[in-house]
Amino acid sequence: MRIQRGSHAFRRQFELGGIIRLGGERSRGEWNQELSYFRLTDAPRLVEHYGEKPTLLHVMLPDEDPEIVFEDAYELWRGSKKENVKGVLLCRGNGEICERLVDEDHPWERDEMPCPTPPECVLAREKTTEKVARETGNPGAACGAVGRLRVICYRVNVMEVYEIRTGSINAFQGLRNQLENLKQSPIFGGRLTGIPFILERVPKTNKFGGTNYPVKLRVPTWKEMEKELGYLGAIVRKVQSVVSGAQLPPPPDPHRPLLPEPGAPGSVPDDLVAKTHLLPPAPTTTVERVPEEPRFPRSRQVVEMPPGELSPEEEQAMLDVISTPDERASDRERKGLPPEEPTPTPAPAPKTPTPKTPAPAPKRRGLLG
Repeated sequence: MRIQRGSHAFRRQFELGGIIRLGGERSRGEWNQELSYFRLTDAPRLVEHYGEKPTLLHVMLPDEDPEIVFEDAYELWRGSKKENVKGVLLCRGNGEICERLVDEDHPWERDEMPCPTPPECVLAREKTTEKVARETGNPGAACGAVGRLRVICYRVNVMEVYEIRTGSINAFQGLRNQLENLKQSPIFGGRLTGIPFILERVPKTNKFGGTNYPVKLRVPTWKEMEKELGYLGAIVRKVQSVVSGAQLPPPPDPHRPLLPEPGAPGSVPDDLVAKTHLLPPAPTTTVERVPEEPRFPRSRQVVEMPPGELSPEEEQAMLDVISTPDERASDRERKGLPPEEPTPTPAPAPKTPTPKTPAPAPKRRGLLG
């Protein structure tokens, strides 16, 4: 049974290994610039494997639900008054319902209320400066859409999830459509987990003549798939060899007592309970057992008769009654008597055939009955 409601209710969480960004660092008063590679400043382990400016990552998806793999929402952040906290999430919603922070000292306490779009949100308008509203044409630009694509970089660690954060509407539509197409593909049978994918930045010319680098999640080619499956198979074989070669602790000695003897080091002291609270010992009762008479099979019972009362023939007839056929034969052979004649079995009486009564002849009926 699992708790369904309350603070202890189960919530699916992932161990975050790092953040993968698509744009450059934002300078004061300027918007971040789109890059042609993945920025791994918050993922040092990926830098060790792929370098500082990779354009291709080998990934797997952590869940079968596309809503969990790619999560998007309207988020409103502001700076924190605490030195060890970079920012505080004031509000998070989906355009219909939002959860808003009540007290910064209690960030887990949030109120649920209707969520308008950022241009119509009163709180977003209050947090948006006039300059930003004028440059973007959005009076509620402080609250923006944020998308998080969660992937597993299995070449680095299969238990960590990396997030790719983006606010581009093109990335929103592209990644969402790619996940839905993979989910509905008959090749994978509706599965998303356990399949190696390739995440890459693909250059694309826009209608204004510029070049963008959207994120594309694609299926590897047959040659790439064969290489990745061989890589995964090598990992599995390595794990199996380590597990099979691991030395297990020796089994416990069956002759060793489970508990140490009283008074030995590590034994339990006998003065944990006051003597006034100890129960008196239970009285012992001695039961005298009467030896039972030996029981023998009927064929082995000894019948004692006064001497001279039975003739040898009568005694032999009595023994024949209480003995088995094998015992009777051995006894007769020991006494030098002729073998016992088999009792003739009466022949079955011959069956007298029963005369068959002829069936009566059918009556002939005239034309008039």
